[in-house]
Amino acid sequence: VDIVLSGESVKRNKPNGDIYRLAMIKLGVGEDEAIVFEDSKGGIAAAKDSGAKCVALATTIDSESAFCSGADGVVSTLGAIPQFSSLEECSSFFSSLFDPYGGRVRYGAVMINPLERRIPLERALSTAEREAWKAYESAYAPYSSFKVGAAVISASSGRIYSGCNVENSSYGATICAERNAITNAITSEGRIGIDAIVVVSDDDPPAPPCAICRQVLSEFSKEDTIVILVSKSGKRVRLQFKDILPYPFVFPSMRKR
Repeated sequence: VDIVLSGESVKRNKPNGDIYRLAMIKLGVGEDEAIVFEDSKGGIAAAKDSGAKCVALATTIDSESAFCSGADGVVSTLGAIPQFSSLEECSSFFSSLFDPYGGRVRYGAVMINPLERRIPLERALSTAEREAWKAYESAYAPYSSFKVGAAVISASSGRIYSGCNVENSSYGATICAERNAITNAITSEGRIGIDAIVVVSDDDPPAPPCAICRQVLSEFSKEDTIVILVSKSGKRVRLQFKDILPYPFVFPSMRKR
């Protein structure tokens, strides 16, 4: 069924979604069945207000702006959409368009395919704590005598990587345990996501990561990445990454859309 509507068909125009709601009513489709094609920020806002999926046309708006405005997918022009010989082909095309990351999950600035967990989380965390304490024993801290160990759990492999702090007589060259653990993980896997990090130290209450380490963690962590802080006396604090750095800096082109 074909229908033609214009701004005169409704009282409230874009960015209000009334025109698309009216179109869905006349076509007899629900918002979960509708796909709107738009080429402006206001149009995208109207499409999303109506509850429909929105495909942006990168003819008068760039992809980054389209995604930031709420578009579910982007195509260069309408000509980029192929002709479909079946409903299955159509569904498959739009499913892939609306999931451009192919099932990958954003960890900070990195997109990865998380591994399905094979062992209970608490068991993995217990192992990570043991590895952090092993690393703690190797800490090089002749100036502060403040030893720290850390271990991260990779989201893409489930493997645990540890590190200790390494001080330097030129203080700025000192490397924290958290960054050493992350560096070890990246050396082995390349792009990583962090499911959890455990930090152990002599401090009481347990010491949190420093500001620089928090920023480095933000590159590879989700809001709900687990952060566990443990002191030598056995005190334990469990947090989520968003608790220790609620507003991390992520380079604009890598921010979550």
